Amino acid sequence: MMKITEFISFWLKNSRAFALGQSLWAGVLACCVACTYPQFNLFYAVLAVVGVMLAHLSANLLDDYFDYVTGDVKNRDTIQDGARDDKCIAIKSGQATAKQFFICAAVFGLIALAIGYYLFLKRGLPVLVLALAGAILSYFYSAPPLKLSFNGLGDIVIGLMFGPLLMNGVFYCAAGTLSLQLLLLSFAIGALVTNIVYVHSIMDVELDLKCGKKTLAGILPGSKFRFVVFLLFALYPYWIVTVGVCRYHMPKLAAAVFLTLYMTVILIKFMWENITGSEKKHTPKFWLGPMENWDIIEKNGVDWFYIRWLLARNITVFFCIILCVVYIMSKFNLA
Repeated sequence: MMKITEFISFWLKNSRAFALGQSLWAGVLACCVACTYPQFNLFYAVLAVVGVMLAHLSANLLDDYFDYVTGDVKNRDTIQDGARDDKCIAIKSGQATAKQFFICAAVFGLIALAIGYYLFLKRGLPVLVLALAGAILSYFYSAPPLKLSFNGLGDIVIGLMFGPLLMNGVFYCAAGTLSLQLLLLSFAIGALVTNIVYVHSIMDVELDLKCGKKTLAGILPGSKFRFVVFLLFALYPYWIVTVGVCRYHMPKLAAAVFLTLYMTVILIKFMWENITGSEKKHTPKFWLGPMENWDIIEKNGVDWFYIRWLLARNITVFFCIILCVVYIMSKFNLA
């Protein structure tokens, strides 16, 4: 009999809880901007962040569920010939069934919707509209008949969900209003989160196409064009913050996000090597941010992949943390 702690750990692992940073930091940043408003409500803010994190877990489980029941994971296993793949491991190993994945996803999703409904009653209609839009996109990300992630729209959908929808939803719950500054920041963070997925899809483009999965990288004409689009995603957030500071009264210290630009330049260099086939051996440095379990990653021979993917993730996290600090300082008239 599985103990309760083991049970929780098992399902958190299957729902890829390690990726919660994407929703957590985007939500926390929205709360930090909201705290500068007089109608800020800390309880609603925390509740909203918890809700979006539960929705994130639900979406991850649904992604695995639909990939498995539609046969896409099996097709990928047949083709990839030992390449890394951590999808549906519990189902494929017999530790859980696809039905159990769906039930767990439904539980997480229903709790998230209950939180959203409560906040709708307290804050108003925009909460419900943003929550439902996010729920629909997360469901049809992998679910038939739309299967957005298989039709070149997955990367953009991820950016919309973790940027404008998530951040404006959390902000409205926390502050009871909408904000042009927050809207600008939500597009910046959305682009950074999209870039995490897009970096992944560039490196997996050939495998995805063989499996019949058309990512954004897969529908773009050639590797050089993919690289140009990567540059847009990587550099656009810095332009957004510059415009926000110069024209829309963002705190001047928000320009501190340019401290992460050195990481972005390194990622650009790494991706150029990957796209042009001039692959080099790279090892983590402390200035690139945390890269956990590196010994295992290197042993499995997938360090070339994870150093780029984790660096894209770290840029996003540090970008959010810097802005969180800036807006908290602004709350106390220090920025």
